[in-house]
Amino acid sequence: MAHDPLERIAASYERLAGTQQYLAETNRRLEATQRLGMRLQTFAMVLTGLGLLLLALVAWQSRAVLYNTQIIEAHTKVLLERFGQEKR
Repeated sequence: MAHDPLERIAASYERLAGTQQYLAETNRRLEATQRLGMRLQTFAMVLTGLGLLLLALVAWQSRAVLYNTQIIEAHTKVLLERFGQEKR
């Protein structure tokens, strides 16, 4: 341990400089982690949006199939009625 006050002050400044470098590196790592978190959050939001879009598409297709099935059913009934009347 240094007994000279100037040596003690110099050692204190060296420790302070090391601490500041450590804090700066920690801050850089924290910023990098935050950027990664934002990217992951954006990716999750995009996937959620695509999932909802796909769900809407499937629901729309289901309604279209149901509508087409109802049209085919109505046409089939009309044809059966006409053929039934012609046979009499």
